[in-house]
Amino acid sequence: MPQVNPRQTLVPASAIETLKSAPLGKLTPRIISQSEWVDVAFFDTFDAHILSTGQILVQQAKTLHLIGAGAHLEQKCSEIPTFVASLPDGPVKENLGMVPALRSLIPLGRAKMEYTALAYVDDEAKTHVRLELQIFKHDSGSSLCVANPVGLRGYDKALLGVNSWIENLSEKQSDWSSFYKVLLPNWQSYNAKPQISLPPQTPAFDMANAIIAAHIPMMRQNEAGVISDIDTEFLHDYRIALRKIRSVVSLFAGVYDTKQTIDLKSEFSALMAPTGKLRDLDVYLLTRDEYYALLPTDLHPGLERMFDLFAAQRAEAQSSLAKRLQSTSYRVQVKRLGKLFSKGTKLDAGPKADAPAHDFACNLIWKRYRKICKIASGITEETPDEEVHNLRIQCKKLRYLMEMFAPVFPKQAIKELIRPLKQLQDNLGLFNDYCVQQESLREFLANLNSETPKENVAIAQTVGALIALMHQRQLAERGKVVKSFAAFNSPKTQTSFHALFQSRKEPA
Repeated sequence: MPQVNPRQTLVPASAIETLKSAPLGKLTPRIISQSEWVDVAFFDTFDAHILSTGQILVQQAKTLHLIGAGAHLEQKCSEIPTFVASLPDGPVKENLGMVPALRSLIPLGRAKMEYTALAYVDDEAKTHVRLELQIFKHDSGSSLCVANPVGLRGYDKALLGVNSWIENLSEKQSDWSSFYKVLLPNWQSYNAKPQISLPPQTPAFDMANAIIAAHIPMMRQNEAGVISDIDTEFLHDYRIALRKIRSVVSLFAGVYDTKQTIDLKSEFSALMAPTGKLRDLDVYLLTRDEYYALLPTDLHPGLERMFDLFAAQRAEAQSSLAKRLQSTSYRVQVKRLGKLFSKGTKLDAGPKADAPAHDFACNLIWKRYRKICKIASGITEETPDEEVHNLRIQCKKLRYLMEMFAPVFPKQAIKELIRPLKQLQDNLGLFNDYCVQQESLREFLANLNSETPKENVAIAQTVGALIALMHQRQLAERGKVVKSFAAFNSPKTQTSFHALFQSRKEPA
């Protein structure tokens, strides 16, 4: 018989007593240990990275438990979990590699937990298989159980039987993505890439409204995290949602009336503008360790002072943005915009509003692709930075168009075309970052407080060294752009773009 592996499974509350008392064929369950009910708190990232891997992280008193993926790990942790990097060393920390370094662990809710261990024995009291139950109960009355079979050597048949039995009892609860939804009534799921499913013949006007209507709630879900300053990714996602909304208004040319387009561009740009300074400072502070590694130790005092100034500026910028997001005028504005696009009845349609989304997308994407090929083919070592920046902007617009219109094209075909485009974007993004950092560092130098000349000398030396390093990296990245474009513009990619967006085949 092939090896049988235990299956850790979610089972509903209705099955818990059955697992504790019902026989498994000729085997009788016996409780070999049972804990008291204890209070626990659930932790995960805002976008549930831990749960997405079929695991849950709970803290009980001063102990962290990582349950799922076939294991139950524990380690001591006396503090409230924040970033994984700040956790004490231990098996739980070692197995939280799925959590992005910039995402904080946040408390999602509380419940009570009970641990029960069962042994299924035959009529001679020999144990054939064990079953561990982690039972969770919320104050609202909802309950869930994590059932973890433990096989014993020579009794694969019993393990196979308990696996099958638990699977039958699990019903739909075996999907781990439902854990928070079932157990924590106040939990709201979050998806940074809202899924929009519309037929290819959907009018472009309806498509644009649907995309914007899906991204406004996503933007708003990040507001509380920005206000509380939980981690920098809340602002990052907030800006991404706004940027995609602005891209729809800008790139869906002719879908909205000219005046409506101008008004919407102005309104969404005004929402984005107050976030720029804080995001720039976040990016600088996130490069702190990298800058220290780049420069010799005799320049570190200047770095320390520079980052102290950045931190003070960031605190001021974060406070200002938090006040804005909590203001009545802001809340009234975004609520109105949400209603405007969810209903769509008060939006003024343009001359291309009724164009089928598939055909409309083909025209937009093909024109943008050809424009990129024309610009990129002329990039050399002597090309002005402005033209490289223009290429980056055009690639970003193409990527947004392909992602926004993805629902009306074959999923795999779009995915295969986005992959080389993303590599080109990565190189262009780094090139742009190095340019922007040089300019920002020069601006920082120009605005230093003249009342601290000694400190300014140390900072100036440090910043000068950083600018030189960023310039070297910028030049190196330019060469990579040329290579990435060659990969993006391969004969295979050219053929795929033509087949998908220019052949005018019926949409799949």
